[in-house]
Amino acid sequence: MKRFLSFILMIVISFGAFASVREAVCIVYPEYSDDIITNVNDIAAHFNSKKVSNIFTESIEPGSFGSGFIYNYKGKKFVITNQHVVAYANAVTIEIQNKMGDISKKIEHCKIIATDEELDLCIIELPKDSGLTASLAFYKKEIIDGEDIFSAGYPGLGEDPTWQLGKGNVSNSITKIEELVDPKKSYFIQHSAPIDAGNSGGPLLIRYPKDKMGYRVIGVNKSKAIFRENTNFAIPVSTIEKFIRNSFKKKNMEFKQNLLNSTCNSFINCEGLSDEIDKKTFKKLTELMFIISDEYAFIEGCEALKRLSSSAPDEIQSAALFILTNDFPVDALKFALAYNIMTSFKKYSDIKFIQNEIKEDGSAIASYKSELEGDEVSTKWIF
Repeated sequence: MKRFLSFILMIVISFGAFASVREAVCIVYPEYSDDIITNVNDIAAHFNSKKVSNIFTESIEPGSFGSGFIYNYKGKKFVITNQHVVAYANAVTIEIQNKMGDISKKIEHCKIIATDEELDLCIIELPKDSGLTASLAFYKKEIIDGEDIFSAGYPGLGEDPTWQLGKGNVSNSITKIEELVDPKKSYFIQHSAPIDAGNSGGPLLIRYPKDKMGYRVIGVNKSKAIFRENTNFAIPVSTIEKFIRNSFKKKNMEFKQNLLNSTCNSFINCEGLSDEIDKKTFKKLTELMFIISDEYAFIEGCEALKRLSSSAPDEIQSAALFILTNDFPVDALKFALAYNIMTSFKKYSDIKFIQNEIKEDGSAIASYKSELEGDEVSTKWIF
């Protein structure tokens, strides 16, 4: 009888923990402004290919979603998710489901306050009167290969998000993939907990009995390997915490200036790149993509992509096509502009960053000059 009672108690405790975790994991629906919808439709109209046009228009169709989790930062509630879940959205709708799969809470027009395309992270602000009380904390201890972990989120079943808490193991606690992120900035946790379309942005969890939720967050699920089974990737807590701290520091003028100086150097470093399309070249293109604004992509990207499609090396055209069909398609416009910038700056052997100025509206102007050619270029930056 004593053993049977212990078993019943364990079952009750386990289900209680699962229910609590579910209260802190949400569905994230991007909301697109009329301007974004108009811009994307205009871009689609520029291409003669119906297939290419459809890729753009389908990217903003209602109903796309990802996952996220609620995090308490200095007494305020936020949702953490992937940047690609909310790409080009101006706001998001957050939903929480109860154990019956019904919507228990829906909050529309939540503000996106910070994103980082390279790290693929996003912070969403919840209103003070959201009524949401549950949140997840970060796990601060070292992650060990082989540990049991859990993916939580809302992968699609048909066209609808469906709750899933899946178990797996840490396969490699520090996985470096240069094609996805600069190893100096971050790495990934490779794991076997199940993730599918809709899981993006949801938490990767580890059991933590001392916490009232029963779990703590060790990462944010990002993607899965296409040609390997049980090979999934999450962004680690160390990267998430640094992103959160820096996002709230951006109001600090000294931080803005240092960020501007660092980013401006990305242009200078195009000089000296090989004409061959090697790993270093692709890394530079990816770096430049992440610092091209949406506004610039919408204004100049169509023509840049058309030029790239007709004159760039085959490897570059293939990369652009892959981005067009596998990522948010506007990113293909940014890739084309990055290639244009790289080839323009590469011809200068002595280009120097000469000055920058942060303006009252929060934007900045940075200038470059080549002494040999006598050319000077000005660029505008938005924080």
